[in-house]
Amino acid sequence: MKIIYPDYITALSMTNEGSSYPIENVQNYAPKDVAKATSTGAQTITATVTQGAAIWIGNTNATSASVTVRDGETDAWATGDQWATGDQFIAAEISVDEAMQVDNSVGRLWSSWAHRDAQFYVDIELTPPSGTILEVGALRIGDLNEFNAVMYAIEKGGKDYSVRKRFRSGGLYFRKRDVTRTFNIKWRDTWAKDFDYFVDVLEAAGPEPLPYLIIDDIGGTIDATWTGLFTYTQFPRGSFNNLRHALNQVALEEVV
Repeated sequence: MKIIYPDYITALSMTNEGSSYPIENVQNYAPKDVAKATSTGAQTITATVTQGAAIWIGNTNATSASVTVRDGETDAWATGDQWATGDQFIAAEISVDEAMQVDNSVGRLWSSWAHRDAQFYVDIELTPPSGTILEVGALRIGDLNEFNAVMYAIEKGGKDYSVRKRFRSGGLYFRKRDVTRTFNIKWRDTWAKDFDYFVDVLEAAGPEPLPYLIIDDIGGTIDATWTGLFTYTQFPRGSFNNLRHALNQVALEEVV
């Protein structure tokens, strides 16, 4: 499992940015409050970042991406992009300047690189379907906090925010609203201090929604991964047989 925190973006710009849907929208906690371009075709977002090692993009209609991490005039290519398709990722160790496909109904990207502790720039070229205007709902770039992969069955569900009201006649009024994904996950750490590190991150962030990469590693084989902007609904708990072994648990809910 991986978490991006803190976010270290200090400035953002986008080519053909729409004044009614500014690029700053990608930094709030409502991914449906998107940034939009004013013209169709590929657009480039440039982020100034003080330090960090990972990027997460959410709620975009882009079908391919090119991400460049650079220091001033010297370019360095990040590797290891993963585009979500449905609820499962296609893991790909490829240069990020290559196009990668994403399911339009998902629109999430996770990538990481060697940590940089001085100011750098990230250029993100996103290409929407032909003839459409690019939309991006969320963007985070910051430190990469890594924990053990999930080693037990993941409880995955959803929370329906639709409105329902029964009439006295027996009829039903309803208004459909979003269904958010929920996860109840367990993982084992070799040392109890790893659990304390996880708690330190969530104590610092509080209920702030954070980008997670949840990795299913039951039996030592990565079967599936999920990513999204999540907040905890149950603060993490740990069970310690001794200082060398900790069984940890946390409940998460997606922010859409």
